Amino acid sequence: MYSLRSIKILTTLFLISNVVFANSERPSKVEIAKKVYSLDVVSKLKELEMYMPEELKGHTEHIINDVLSSYARLSEHQKDLLVQMKCSMRVLSKEQNTTDYELVHQKLSKALKYLRSKSTEEKQFAFVGNLSRSNVGGQKGYLVDMKTGTLVEVDISSAWKGIGFKNESEKSPLGYFEVVNHYDLEGWQAKTITSPFYKVFHKIKGQSYKGEVKYLYRKSTKIERAFITSNQFGLIGKNDGNEYIDLSARDYLRNHRENLNYIDNSNSSKRLIYIHGTNREDQLGYELSGGCIRVSNIFSFLFKEVLESQQSIDVFLDAAALYEPQPIDIPGFDPMDLESIYRIQTIQLNRWNLMDSMKLNKRLFQHILPKVSHQLADKMTKVKDSQVKVSITMTVPFPESAMKYWIPIMQNDLHESKAIFQNRFGLKGQYVNSLKESMHSSFYGAYSPEFLDIYFQSRMQEFRRVLTGTLAYSMKQKEMDTDSLENILEITEQEYTDHYFTEKTKSELFKFYSISDERKRVLHYMEVLDSVIVHHPEMIEELEHLSWMKEFVNQREHGIFENSDVPDYYDALLVQSYLYALGEEELYHIQLRLHENSSMNESKIEGDLLSKYGLSKTLNILDEQGLWYLFEFSRSSENYIKMGMESAHQPKRDMMRGILLLAESYYSQFKWQSNTYMITTEVDGDYAVLSD
Repeated sequence: MYSLRSIKILTTLFLISNVVFANSERPSKVEIAKKVYSLDVVSKLKELEMYMPEELKGHTEHIINDVLSSYARLSEHQKDLLVQMKCSMRVLSKEQNTTDYELVHQKLSKALKYLRSKSTEEKQFAFVGNLSRSNVGGQKGYLVDMKTGTLVEVDISSAWKGIGFKNESEKSPLGYFEVVNHYDLEGWQAKTITSPFYKVFHKIKGQSYKGEVKYLYRKSTKIERAFITSNQFGLIGKNDGNEYIDLSARDYLRNHRENLNYIDNSNSSKRLIYIHGTNREDQLGYELSGGCIRVSNIFSFLFKEVLESQQSIDVFLDAAALYEPQPIDIPGFDPMDLESIYRIQTIQLNRWNLMDSMKLNKRLFQHILPKVSHQLADKMTKVKDSQVKVSITMTVPFPESAMKYWIPIMQNDLHESKAIFQNRFGLKGQYVNSLKESMHSSFYGAYSPEFLDIYFQSRMQEFRRVLTGTLAYSMKQKEMDTDSLENILEITEQEYTDHYFTEKTKSELFKFYSISDERKRVLHYMEVLDSVIVHHPEMIEELEHLSWMKEFVNQREHGIFENSDVPDYYDALLVQSYLYALGEEELYHIQLRLHENSSMNESKIEGDLLSKYGLSKTLNILDEQGLWYLFEFSRSSENYIKMGMESAHQPKRDMMRGILLLAESYYSQFKWQSNTYMITTEVDGDYAVLSD
């Protein structure tokens, strides 16, 4: 049970997290709960939970809770679509639907056998897609519990042109794939994009959300085309043609011209093949997609939950007839009713120092942009009256020196003159000890928002010049007229500010800055701890692990000290927040070592601890585990600064600088995720030529 004091503090934290509705005119939580639980999709999920593996029950509960917490943010149109949402899922197990369970295991035994050879204990769930034609029981997907064999069957939709592996064939590939939560490959890619439930039914176009779809069924392609909606999961092909793949599809397809034993699906990411939610839920179960694997919007959220828990999901696409052919009615379709994924592509560069102009330009201008131009020119030959749109997005990591300013920034108390932040660590964990050393690397410069704006504008001008030249060259190679190039080519800078920053503060300091999920947790604990200190200072007396902060608490009203060598309140706040975040990391790794499925999403671990122990004990546990994790890290080979901790129990007051440096060294390994150069291209026109 919580103490009265803990309840007060938890209430404060919930207010920070926007869990309590600020507007009293909104529907009450009880009214929202009644509406949500009356939805067919929610009642179907609750019904399915009875037969699901325990881990999936937790995921479906999380989805339902996400619907509850997001419902007030949904538009009226989203709520209308939510009523129509399709939940075509059923659970097949030895106990339930035994006959169908055994049939699927028999017919797709080769796919399941292959996945078992690849699966690890950390990845309990995999996905099998059966791409056989609808009239023989195909077009079904199966989320497979690799431990028990239990299946969650869902309707899917694969390519209307059938099975194939060639670029721009609009055909669905077969074989073994992987979906990853964080994509760390350079080049054209099928990028995984997921969102909280309040983005349900939003279409993903140009690798970003572009508003709500109108319908969840096909009305007319003149009214609304097919779109990727809600979530998309990039399929990374893992077969390169050198491995024997035993496929059921070989017997099912018989005279298929492709060699289905030595397949090469390694171009699937370049082809932008996804598993994704769709605004064609009425067509699920039929082969009517443009090459991707369409699923229902609600299943896309279940797939997302599993992915965030495991960080990756193994996928196998095969084709096997489940029964004899029978006549069926196929929903209406025309060749224009395809997702526009083949005309929109994104290339993303990570792990690259965007401030190092010489090296980046050499890589970008000599290797990347010629490929981009060739792709664009090739697509222009297939689109009449083509218009070419290119947007670039650039972000650099939120510097370590800015972390301590988070609370003043959130409260709009930071004067812009102080907002000149410097990186202490590079993308590979290298540490710069002084400003003098930083002069040898542009990455470590102390940059103001104004400088970054000017710098990226100049980079934009050079990008425009080089792309125009390389595209003109590619068009001439294809005997295309280049006289009108200036009129048909539009190059824009897509201004980017991390959504985390825009939701937390109105400050204009964060243009071009981004931050990884791991480092966001540190900022989260700064908010929590500062709230505790401001609203319930007596907690400092009660919690022994916070006793060292007593001398700093009274400094809060004085702001941040000008002399960086003198520790102040915000240094102390950051030190303790690093320890809490590291403690959460350690508990997460403990669960993985125990082979338990876990999710760092929205601090599941913190929430579980709060529910079980209350706030005071939760903070104690996180502090203890964080100190131990940092102690272990200081002894590891990953500690590039070679600073060691003699004991995890030394007074924190005397270790502040060391804790900061060690913690920042640890989190520097995630900085590359926020160091991004993204080029999105689109070829638009009257119509696309959809033939091979």
